[in-house]
Amino acid sequence: MSQVESSVADQEREFQLLLSRSKVGDDNAINALLQQAWGTLIPVANEQTPDWLRAATAPSEFVQMSLIDLHQVIGRFEGPLPGWRAYARKILENKIKSAIRKWRPVDRPSREPPPSPGAPVREEELLSRFQEIRAGLKPEYQTVLNLWDEGLPWKQVGAHMERSAEAARQLWTRAFEELSRQAQAAGLIDQLPDHHRRR
Repeated sequence: MSQVESSVADQEREFQLLLSRSKVGDDNAINALLQQAWGTLIPVANEQTPDWLRAATAPSEFVQMSLIDLHQVIGRFEGPLPGWRAYARKILENKIKSAIRKWRPVDRPSREPPPSPGAPVREEELLSRFQEIRAGLKPEYQTVLNLWDEGLPWKQVGAHMERSAEAARQLWTRAFEELSRQAQAAGLIDQLPDHHRRR
């Protein structure tokens, strides 16, 4: 086995271990999976979010909303690491496309077909409602989410907030859970397609 193949195999074993631990409610494993997903998604969001759209929504906000959806499916996901990454990317891309359809300037005609007349209104309001919920969180929750969105390691996040790295991680967990809870209560969590549901 080559060094590359060995590295891929190690990553897959680590992913499956984290996934199995996540399914029994291990917060550390869940956080690790979400942090890995963030690292995968933020470059995609930066690349695919048009400059004109960033005035309304930062790429990191698309990633945050995607992580909330991923958080909901962790307990039901079955498959390899590439499948998890592809699923995460698809969630993100769908959110960016929805925002583009909503906010595309009139002088930028779309090359995509228009959404069907029956498209849910919820899709049109998702981003603005999510921003309202996030802005309504406690200041310390907003701060830790913003610092984590910047990709800072926990040690630096903690230093910014005058906490230990572990205390900062735990605060992020509480903030993310509260954001997820409110987003779910508001009906903003995407419905998973049937072929992604696991029983």
